Amino acid sequence: MTDSLTDERISELAEALAVDKRLPALGLKLGFRPTKVDMYMSNNKRNDSFEGTTAMLFDWKRKTKKVEQIPDLVKALSDSGLVEFVDEFFPEGAARQVTVPTENPSTSASNVGSKSSMDRLVKEKELMKLAGCLPADSYSEVAINLGVGFTEHDNIRRQNASLKDANFKMLMKWKCREEGGKVKDLDKALNEASCGGLMYKDV
Repeated sequence: MTDSLTDERISELAEALAVDKRLPALGLKLGFRPTKVDMYMSNNKRNDSFEGTTAMLFDWKRKTKKVEQIPDLVKALSDSGLVEFVDEFFPEGAARQVTVPTENPSTSASNVGSKSSMDRLVKEKELMKLAGCLPADSYSEVAINLGVGFTEHDNIRRQNASLKDANFKMLMKWKCREEGGKVKDLDKALNEASCGGLMYKDV
């Protein structure tokens, strides 16, 4: 693996990513604030291009030490579910990624529900309880993982003084949109946002 990224590779990656729906999650993983990521995504939509994606990657590159660029980008892509781009652009980096086993309460044998329980629809009262358990800094990432857009979840947050209320409204938005919302999908979104998973919340 080389120690730094070339501008050419960044440009090629930006073109390949284009307007992938997982880009907002990547932006957050790269350390940008939600409002900044929203700006990049809006630039894509406004110009019907991937200019926002290109700008985001180059802005990130400028603020990242050369020696950390490829490892950090590989991790951000992987954590955002963009593993196929790691395989394509950083095959050596992908090979060096090591999964460290952890005792995550959401996946331990004593906490994992049966397949049928994970396939069931989540209940409104469960979302209300979960809304009060989510970490304060996880709101945007959980929303993105559930498919609730930046503008949408930002409006919800602005309209609710209480974070718990905002969490609940955002979760209900997802539940209604997904025709009920399955437990396994919510659990996956929470794990991807490093919130410990639904089972960990004892919902």
